[in-house]
Amino acid sequence: MPNKKILFLISLSLCSLVTVVSWVFITSEKAMAQKSQSLSKAPPVLVELSKQVEGAKPADWFKIIQAKLGAPTRVFDQFSGRADKISYWSVEDGELTCDMYEGVIFKSKSMNVDLTRGKPTSVGSGLIGKYEISSAPAPPYGNMTLMGALIVDFEHRYHFSQSTGDSYQKTLIQQAQNFLTLHPAGTVSFAYPKGITADTMLEDLPDDTKIVDLAFTADDGAKQSYSVLSTNRRFHFTGGDSDKFRLSATWPDRK
Repeated sequence: MPNKKILFLISLSLCSLVTVVSWVFITSEKAMAQKSQSLSKAPPVLVELSKQVEGAKPADWFKIIQAKLGAPTRVFDQFSGRADKISYWSVEDGELTCDMYEGVIFKSKSMNVDLTRGKPTSVGSGLIGKYEISSAPAPPYGNMTLMGALIVDFEHRYHFSQSTGDSYQKTLIQQAQNFLTLHPAGTVSFAYPKGITADTMLEDLPDDTKIVDLAFTADDGAKQSYSVLSTNRRFHFTGGDSDKFRLSATWPDRK
């Protein structure tokens, strides 16, 4: 007869697996339900736009919205002349924002809804976007300071913008100089490990999985490589000179 303890452990493992699968399904269904509930009160044009942008690539969102709403009311150009501008449209009593790294978001006095939320995140699209960079924990208390932000864009170029702050913050930033602070712009190439592609869903991967190797080539020719781990719905950089800083970002909650 099988050992009762072994049978108990097997049953416990099966229950845990069912719980995890149910949680993923319920979380996805909840996100979709919340979105549908919000859109039920939105202007009709946003309901139509939601159906179009949800299945589109982020690089195509602007064209879809412009075809429906015309030229944006205002534009914030992060990197002069590039495609990744943040565009805004006035829609009834609110404003629609198109940000290739954050989503298509409508805000008014009565609602705040992202038209692109509710679907799983692929590795390739998840890696595109903004990452916060902080100094490594400094002894004796482990103090850290925000050094700036790294953006990896859809053209596989990177841009690092350094934070401005008080003298103490500037001192920590100076002490934590690394490849990204010294070479703030260039290109980056992606190399996926065996079993992972750009279309692999992050939700299907266990924590602490290496999802990609990134090779940075600065505009001045300098090179540096990092690996990216995915854990607890966050990305973390390892390798290279990553011991000098902490760089991480949450998964974008969109396709």
